[in-house]
Amino acid sequence: MSNLSNIPDGGDLPDRYRNVGEQIQAFFDFAENNPDRAVPFFVNIWETKASLTTRALALQGLGVAAKHYLVKEAFANWEVLKDIAKEVKGKGEVSNDLTRWAAASALEAIGYSQQSLQHLEGGGFTEPLDRIRREIRDRKLTEINRIPRLNSRGETTAEYERHLEFWLYGPADELLNDNDRSLNYQNLVGDVISKLHGRGVYLGLMSPNSIVQGAALRQTELIFKESAKIEEYLYGLLEEFLHNSNHETSLRIKAAEIINTTTDVNRRLTTLSKLLLEERNPKLHEVALRQAQSAFHHYAEDFIYGLLEEFLDNSYNEIALRIYAAEIINTTTDLSRRLKTLSQLLLEKIELRNAAVRLLTPYKQELTRVC
Repeated sequence: MSNLSNIPDGGDLPDRYRNVGEQIQAFFDFAENNPDRAVPFFVNIWETKASLTTRALALQGLGVAAKHYLVKEAFANWEVLKDIAKEVKGKGEVSNDLTRWAAASALEAIGYSQQSLQHLEGGGFTEPLDRIRREIRDRKLTEINRIPRLNSRGETTAEYERHLEFWLYGPADELLNDNDRSLNYQNLVGDVISKLHGRGVYLGLMSPNSIVQGAALRQTELIFKESAKIEEYLYGLLEEFLHNSNHETSLRIKAAEIINTTTDVNRRLTTLSKLLLEERNPKLHEVALRQAQSAFHHYAEDFIYGLLEEFLDNSYNEIALRIYAAEIINTTTDLSRRLKTLSQLLLEKIELRNAAVRLLTPYKQELTRVC
C-alpha cells in the first residue's frame, strides 16, 4: 500500500482518550473532516500496529473516509483490495472477528463492485461482504449467553473482555438494537454503554429496546454533570427522548427527572413549558407539576404562574391535575392574582368549583375587594 502510506506531519489524533467512545468518535471525525490526511494515517496504523481494536478503528476509518470522491479514487486498485481482503479472510498479520468484521465493513463502504470482489486478483470472495459481516455479527450475538462474565474469583474473564471489545469497537449499534432481554444481554449492554460514555448514551437512547434505553438513562444520570459540554450534549438527547410518545412512560419520566437537574434554568423552564402545555400524558403532567411546585418560589414565579394558569384553563387536562395546579397557584405571593384565578374556577365543573371554594374560604374579606 505504498501509494497510500505517506504519514502526515504532526500528530493527528491524541495519544490518550477519556473513554472508548471518545476514541471511536475521534477516529470517525478525523476520517470525515480530514479524509486526505486520515487515509495514510489509518493505513500506517493498519500496517504497523498490533492492537486489534486500533486496527479495527483504522479499517472503519478508511470506510468513513471513502465517502469522499477523491479518496475513493485512491482505493481503485487491486493492491488495496487484496490487502483488506486478507483481513476479511482472517489472513492478515493479526486478525480476529473484530478486524474481520471491520475489514468487511470497510470494503462495503469503499464500494468495490461485486465483479472486483470475486476476481482472483482482488478479493476472490465467493460470498457477498454483507453476508460475511452479518455472519460474524450473528455468531457473536449467539455467544452472549454462552460466555461467562465473571470467573469464580469475581474477576472479568478474558473471553468476556474480548467479546466486549468486539461490540465496543465494532457494531455497537446492532447490539443495542437487538431485542434480547436475557440477563447476560443486559449485563453486556450495561458494560458497552458505560464504556462508550456519551456515545453509548446516544446509541442506547436510539435503540427500540426498552431495556437498552433504561441502561442509557442510568448512564446519563451518572455522567450528566461531568462537564458543561457533556450536559449540553446529553440534554438534547434527553429532550428528544422525553418528547417521543412511543417510549415507555416510566422511561420518559426518568428523562424528565434528569433534565430537571440541569444548571441551565432557562432551558429547564422551556422543557417544563412544553411538558405542561403540549404533552398529553397525565403521568408526565404530574411530574411536570411537581417540578413546577418545587421551582415556584425559588425562581421564575411569574413565568411558572403563567404556565399553571394555562394548564388550569385547559379542559382536556385531568380534573385532579387541574386541581393540583390550582393548589400550587394558591401558594403564590401575589394574593390579588391568586384570588382572581381561583375565582374563575367557580364557573367550572363541580370538582373544580369545590376546590375553588375550599381554597378561597380563608380569603372571604379579601375577595370583596378583589372581585
